[in-house]
Amino acid sequence: MLKLLRGAVTAVTLAMGLSAMLAIAVATGSSAAASDQEIAQALRAGGLVIVLRHGATFPDRADTDPLNFDNIVAQRNLNDKGRMLAKAIRRCAASGRRPDRQGLHQ
Repeated sequence: MLKLLRGAVTAVTLAMGLSAMLAIAVATGSSAAASDQEIAQALRAGGLVIVLRHGATFPDRADTDPLNFDNIVAQRNLNDKGRMLAKAIRRCAASGRRPDRQGLHQ
């Protein structure tokens, strides 16, 4: 299970980084790699969307009303590992630092 979580964290981190770099390259017309500081500035400037896949959930529960976001009881909620990952991502986003493998597993 931990191996699956590490794979998900790696995929999320990679997707976030690639999305931000692509947005900066498109916005500036540059094909050079952006620094972490440039990525952070672009994200703070707004107009970008970061798409994340949710963390771990309870495998024995299904979304029985997936299009009704107000019906929380019918949604497949995060389990402890998923909540831990969500909190780690929130800490990284709030601090402005780039997530690393160690930071997302705390």
